[in-house]
Amino acid sequence: ANPGPVFDCPSEGLPTGPIVVLTTAGFDRKGDWEERLKEFGIGVSAVRTAMTGNPGLHSQQTFVIEKGFEIDAITVTFWRDFAATRDFAYSPGIHKDLMARQRAGELADRTSFTRMVVEVAEGTWFGRDPMSW
Repeated sequence: ANPGPVFDCPSEGLPTGPIVVLTTAGFDRKGDWEERLKEFGIGVSAVRTAMTGNPGLHSQQTFVIEKGFEIDAITVTFWRDFAATRDFAYSPGIHKDLMARQRAGELADRTSFTRMVVEVAEGTWFGRDPMSW
């Protein structure tokens, strides 16, 4: 009912280091949900294609969870730094266009967007150390 930040963020400037972005979109199975979900899925595919090959992107994953009368889509992207994340998300293109459609209430019933600075990593993601560029 009252969306907004869950955690306070430090105001000492832009974050440094690798960034993970977790984005969710949920759909209630009522009304025109099937058409909106289909359009959203097409949009996610277009965004994933657009970000492929971006030198600031380490990896991208998408998950879908179905429970009862709800469907939730989750994307996880791992970026070199805040600038790479910002430049992709807010520059002209498919992602910015779809964000405008979501803000206009045309797509998902609920969404969230969370950015996290990666301070420690162990092992590899897709065969690469996510902390080294």
